[in-house]
Amino acid sequence: MEKVIVYGSAGCNFCRGAVKMAESICDDVEYKNTTYTRYYDELKERKADINLHIQPHIWVTDGGTEFYVGSYSEFREYCYHTQIPAMH
Repeated sequence: MEKVIVYGSAGCNFCRGAVKMAESICDDVEYKNTTYTRYYDELKERKADINLHIQPHIWVTDGGTEFYVGSYSEFREYCYHTQIPAMH
């Protein structure tokens, strides 16, 4: 995993958890607080049909390709199956 981008808000426990998990397996982690208009607008531009009531929203760059993973649960599953073989 080359890069992880987490869009979330400061009061969100799942957002903090996603950032912590990402930092444990990736050197390039970016957190974007969507309470700031520029990151909120950027998130809406990245995925037009985004459900803004769910947080966080996570993108991963892996193998040179960037893709939307989903929220905390989907990111945890992605990490479990692709990044952390010791968890098996």
